[in-house]
Amino acid sequence: MLEKTDNPMSKTSSQIYLLQVALMEGDNKKAEEYASIRGVKSFLSIKTADMQVIQAWYQFKVKKDVVQTHKAMKIARQKMNSSRMLRDEKSYYQNWLAELEKELTEGV
Repeated sequence: MLEKTDNPMSKTSSQIYLLQVALMEGDNKKAEEYASIRGVKSFLSIKTADMQVIQAWYQFKVKKDVVQTHKAMKIARQKMNSSRMLRDEKSYYQNWLAELEKELTEGV
């Protein structure tokens, strides 16, 4: 899809999902590659629950920055309550956030 579209929004959303997949698969090199794309960087700075959960995982797995991880997690938790995500999507991001909290606890 990335090669076939001229729509910048479609490219960026695809790259965000590819970043998420890379994080889940533990491919830090690919995650870094996607996170360094200008449009993806912009989206990761958006203060929404889903973007901040992805940001938190990126900071934890790739950057190894616990302070920024906690900052993104805090924003994600705050935004989760007022989020307009669908129930399934919200549940997915809540579970992924809980998984990160568990990893942080076990790693300390």
